[in-house]
Amino acid sequence: MKSLTKVTSPFIVAVLVCLPGQSHAYLGGFEAQDGYLGFVNWVNGYDAGQSGTSNGGPGGSPSNLPQPPITDFPGGLWHDLNDAFATYNANTSVFAGGYYVTGHTEVTGLGMVPHSGEQMLALRNTTYATIPPTVPAQPLDYRYTLDARDFYNGGNPISPASTGDKIVNWSVWISPGPKTAPSDGVWLSFRDSQSAPDNPSNPNAPIAFQFGWDETYQLRYRDTPGGSWSYLIDSTNANYVFGRPWEPGIPSINKPPVTNIYDLFEFSFDLLHDKWSLDVTSGLTGNVMTFVTDRAFGQNLLDLSFIDFHVSYGNEKGFFDDSNFTISSVQVPEPGTWSLLLIPGLMLRRLRGRRLR
Repeated sequence: MKSLTKVTSPFIVAVLVCLPGQSHAYLGGFEAQDGYLGFVNWVNGYDAGQSGTSNGGPGGSPSNLPQPPITDFPGGLWHDLNDAFATYNANTSVFAGGYYVTGHTEVTGLGMVPHSGEQMLALRNTTYATIPPTVPAQPLDYRYTLDARDFYNGGNPISPASTGDKIVNWSVWISPGPKTAPSDGVWLSFRDSQSAPDNPSNPNAPIAFQFGWDETYQLRYRDTPGGSWSYLIDSTNANYVFGRPWEPGIPSINKPPVTNIYDLFEFSFDLLHDKWSLDVTSGLTGNVMTFVTDRAFGQNLLDLSFIDFHVSYGNEKGFFDDSNFTISSVQVPEPGTWSLLLIPGLMLRRLRGRRLR
C-alpha cells in the first residue's frame, strides 16, 4: 500500500473527496467526434482517438491512413503488441480479414449494434481469414495508452502519470460477441507507466489485475497473469451470465437476428491504496450487482496509464462502447480541521497521564 505521507507531507491523515469530472474521449464512444474511423480501419493503423471535438479535442478528422502494410501509427495511442495482424495482399490491395480491433458500424443482419451512436469498438480474432494469406493462429493483444483527454475532469485534464494518489472510476458498456470455436476468452489488463508500450510480457511491468470472460460468457478476474481465474457470481443471481449468450456460430439468414446486449461495468481504481471495486448493471434486467469491493491489486501501481485488450484465438467478437472516466482526488484538510482532529487525541493523552499518577 502506498504511504499517505506521499501526498500529505508531514501529516498521515487525509480526507478523500470526490471531484466531479466527465470524459468521453479518447476512448469515448468511438464515434467520428471522438476521432475514430468506421469499419474496417485498424485502430493502430491511424491516429485513432486523437482528433474530433469531444472532451476538449483539437477538432479535425483522423489523419490519412499510412500506406500498407498496416503498422502501428507513429505516436498513436493504440499498439498491436503481437505485430501479427497486419497481413496485406499486394495482389488484391485488400487486408486479410478475421483479426482486428476497429471502430465498427451496425450490422443489422447479424444483430451487431452500438450501445449508442453510430459506432462501437469491435475486437475480433476468428479461426479464419477471409482473404489469403492466412493469419497465424495466436492471441490478439492490443494496448491502449490512456491520455489526459480520457481524464478530462470537467475541463481540468489530469495526466495519467498524476493518478497515483487518486481514485479513477471507469464506466464502460461491454457486450460479448458470438464465437466460432471454444477458446480461452477475452480479458483486459490494467497497467501503470512502467509498462513498455510494445511488450505485454515485460516482467518489470506491474499489473493491477486482469478482468474478462471465458468461452461460456462467465465473468472472471485474476490478480496475476497466468494465475488461476476467480469467477464472479452474484449472491442474488447465481445464474448471472454476462450479457446475452449468442447462438453457436454466426446466425444465418434462416435464423432471427441476435442483438448483442450491453452490460454497464463500473470499475473503481483506488490508486492510493491499490484496491479495486466493480459494480455491474445488467442490460437485460437493469439489476445492479456488486461483484468486487476493495480487493487488493495483484501488484501495486504507480498510476493508471495503460489498458491491454486480449482476445484468445477462436473468439468471434467483443464490443465496447461509451467509455467514461471520473476522477476522485485527495485533499488535505485546512489547518482548523487538523486542530479538530488533534484536540481529542491530546485530551485523551492528558487524561491517561492523570490516571497513571
